[in-house]
Amino acid sequence: ASDFSKFAKPSSKQFEEIKVNELIASVVMMYSDHGTNITTQFDTREFIISGVSEELRRALVNLIKNAQEAIPEEGIISLQTSWNKSGKKVEISIHDNGKGIPENEATNIFLPNFSTKTSGTGLGLAITRKIIEEHSGSISFSSELGKGTTFTITLPLKNS
Repeated sequence: ASDFSKFAKPSSKQFEEIKVNELIASVVMMYSDHGTNITTQFDTREFIISGVSEELRRALVNLIKNAQEAIPEEGIISLQTSWNKSGKKVEISIHDNGKGIPENEATNIFLPNFSTKTSGTGLGLAITRKIIEEHSGSISFSSELGKGTTFTITLPLKNS
């Protein structure tokens, strides 16, 4: 019910300054106790965006959770930040070496109620995309069957 509620209403929370690398590190720290093999590679720049950290954290958790479910037991999830070529945005990449997304599912993964899992609501990626778009960003992915998937979030830097 809370997923449906979150998807239906826009954010009413106040935007604040967020240090991207710190936000990602805090999310990764949550998973370090669960035995998930997560690596990070942060750009040396301090990326500052304007947003709601709780919502962006939820978007990252959704992507990491999906990656976790896609990888084999010895799988690896890697998160990376980088400077977007335009110089006014940060890119956050979440990569896994899991099973990949079949082509026939790729066009539907951001649609509400689409799930390949028996227990899923089909709202995780729809909510993630909505959160990113509410932050004037974009999300895309590339995937190769049997090799893994990379989701890339692009967000505008504060005062850019």
